[in-house]
Amino acid sequence: MRVSRAVLALTMGVAVLVAACGRPSVTIAPSVPAVSHSPVPGVGAVIPTDDGSEKFDVFGEEGSTALATATSIAPADLQAVLSANGKTTDDFSYAIATGSAGTTVAAFQIQGLTASHFSSLIPEANTATVKHVTLGGKDVLASEAANIGAWVYMKDDMIFVITGTKDAAAAMLKKLP
Repeated sequence: MRVSRAVLALTMGVAVLVAACGRPSVTIAPSVPAVSHSPVPGVGAVIPTDDGSEKFDVFGEEGSTALATATSIAPADLQAVLSANGKTTDDFSYAIATGSAGTTVAAFQIQGLTASHFSSLIPEANTATVKHVTLGGKDVLASEAANIGAWVYMKDDMIFVITGTKDAAAAMLKKLP
């Protein structure tokens, strides 16, 4: 099985984020229910903690803290997009959700800026292997092989990147706005 660089990069970024988030009391295992940090600010507030097939631990940040936490986006590139559109870091939020069965959801929001205006910052939305598909009742960009991959869903001023199996991505997409 061949995994795209985008999926590998996101997975490594998530691993770094989880290791660096400073929440040593949170452990995710298939037999242990996930813990949600309440309240989760910004875009993290719309990620469900249970999609019907697995439980999710959701962690989110806003503003300059989110800028430092969103490891898959180059801060200089994000700053350029914010400035070009009259936005500041206060308009940016980022969240990561890790599922008990291994699914990961990364979410990005620039309040009031249509997702297509900042989708160029998301590596998974800009690879040669991306194709438009319908999954979980939503139109998404997909990069997948052998039922594993990354699915990018854009809604209003939010972008969600789901990695894992196709069935798990479909379950999460059904629960997202």
